[in-house]
Amino acid sequence: MFLPLFPLSLVAFPGEELPLHIFEPRYRQLIAESVDNETTFGIPTLLQGGLAEHGTEVEVLKVLKHYDSGKSDVMTRGTAVFRIKNFQKNVDDKLYSGGEIEYQPYDPAVDNRQQDELLAVLEKIEKRLVQNLGLPDQLEHGLSFFLAPRIGLETLQKLKLLSLTDETQRQAYILPHLQRALHILEKQKAPSNHLSSNGGLNGDNGHTSIPPTAN
Repeated sequence: MFLPLFPLSLVAFPGEELPLHIFEPRYRQLIAESVDNETTFGIPTLLQGGLAEHGTEVEVLKVLKHYDSGKSDVMTRGTAVFRIKNFQKNVDDKLYSGGEIEYQPYDPAVDNRQQDELLAVLEKIEKRLVQNLGLPDQLEHGLSFFLAPRIGLETLQKLKLLSLTDETQRQAYILPHLQRALHILEKQKAPSNHLSSNGGLNGDNGHTSIPPTAN
């Protein structure tokens, strides 16, 4: 399957709502086509060494604002994980790049004991932060993808999570990170919503940021 690509220096996740400011002509074209034709596009991650193999397909939920200059602000939402099979920098008759992709398998099965442990750690973290992460009743794309942009994972950790094909594996990857974060928070004398720089909590895109875990 061919998918238009919008490389960015971030990792998007299924279910995540992501605002984008569109100003380059090639991405103005891409977004205009997505809106007019109700089609999706992909956000793969730009790394120093090039383009990551995995990315997330997204849909445009709403055009938030049009500027006289031709720029725009849009709200997008991730729908599925893909792997790039063949990147095309130049697409015929288009300004933007694209690629042949295959969708990542998705296994929603969970280890109930592990998920209960993860949720218990999360509850303790929320109490220490005096902040609720806003866990919804229904998680269309799984608990791990909901938490991934909210718990301070670094870019390579996010990409690793994105590459895992089942929910049990992803929760197992996240759990040690949250346990370490809770340990840091519990050593503080008082509840806080901000940690020191080496234990992270400065917020990323308005989300709570929790200390990174060594791979």
